[in-house]
Amino acid sequence: MSEKIVRESGNFKNVEQVNHNGEMGFAIYENGSFTFRKQVGNAFPRTKVPWALAPMPIECKSEAELLAEIREAIFKYCDLSPEYNYDICAAWAMASWRLEAFNSVCYIEALGPPGSGKTRLLEALQALSYRGVLCSHVTFSSIFRAIEKDRVTLLLDQAEKLRSVKDSGDVISILDGGYRRGATKLLFDEKIDDYVAFEIFGFKAIAATNPLERSLEDRCIPILMQKAKREVPTWLKTDDKQLAQLRGKLLSYRFKLTAEESEDSEENEHRLMPLLEKVTRDSRLRELFYPLIYANKCSLSSESSLSSHPLAQAISTLDESRKEADYTSAYSEILHAIDSCIDLGLIVNGRILIQSITDAFNEVRDMKFRVSPATVGGYLKTLGFDKQHTREGNAIVYNEA
Repeated sequence: MSEKIVRESGNFKNVEQVNHNGEMGFAIYENGSFTFRKQVGNAFPRTKVPWALAPMPIECKSEAELLAEIREAIFKYCDLSPEYNYDICAAWAMASWRLEAFNSVCYIEALGPPGSGKTRLLEALQALSYRGVLCSHVTFSSIFRAIEKDRVTLLLDQAEKLRSVKDSGDVISILDGGYRRGATKLLFDEKIDDYVAFEIFGFKAIAATNPLERSLEDRCIPILMQKAKREVPTWLKTDDKQLAQLRGKLLSYRFKLTAEESEDSEENEHRLMPLLEKVTRDSRLRELFYPLIYANKCSLSSESSLSSHPLAQAISTLDESRKEADYTSAYSEILHAIDSCIDLGLIVNGRILIQSITDAFNEVRDMKFRVSPATVGGYLKTLGFDKQHTREGNAIVYNEA
């Protein structure tokens, strides 16, 4: 086995670098059993990787039990609302370990004001997703090389700062196109005097105070973040014993299902897609939620089992919002309006007048679709912003830290 195959074990589906009781090595799945090796052929484990390593694979009783444990871990560290957001995030994390099973994937987009728990959600997803890499300052070259080489799950924090990055257009193009299998980025390599195609397909999560691009909204399941209403642990450490054990169980899940090629793609699509069609007629929503339904496939045996599932409620909520005013767009526009106010220097002593936000919100709308400061105030309250009364009028507290 060559070093290239081991180092790029995203392409070699029964090998994964692990941390076995503090010792680096490889977990190998062969003939239904797991073995640990310090070396494979001429290849040694990498001394450092940018994701949290799994331990040796750990057997789990069932996929349903594993999914419930992931949901419990996310609930422990994050305060999300509505409740079905826990089911979305747990299924997304679990599905990321089965990237090979999908022709397209969905992104998680956590949107909210500073202090609303966006980074904490990404930390939880990093600890539980396949080769999760969390970063806030990225370059085009680092992203596409990480995805191409290691098939990482990219978690991008403070994504609104991309607008100030020199190659922001290239980074956004990776996000824009990387939700479909076969998506590539072409670069010219002067050394060989030819173009080289880099794969950019993979699960991704984004956290921002406002959305990056309109086109990305169609690739994302939005999670609207609010300030925590219950106590959650102050720190989340990826080497936490519970989280490490979950990665071990997820690695076992990945190895076993990847080995069972007969249970894969077409058979599951033929069984699960008709269930999704009963819940929504929106083909884009079916495409977005298919990986999440796949992660729940063992507990979804009929139309009734999906219709009563929390994910069905999430689909219905998004379906209705798309038919009406598209609630993600409304909140997105509010966040864009706040961004405009900051650019115009309208943040004073950490406060922005709601009237100023309303003016920026209405500026790009036709007269008949303009809203009042009271309506904007309602959106801001839902998003978790604290409101204060000043001599100039009601304002929100905006801490950029």
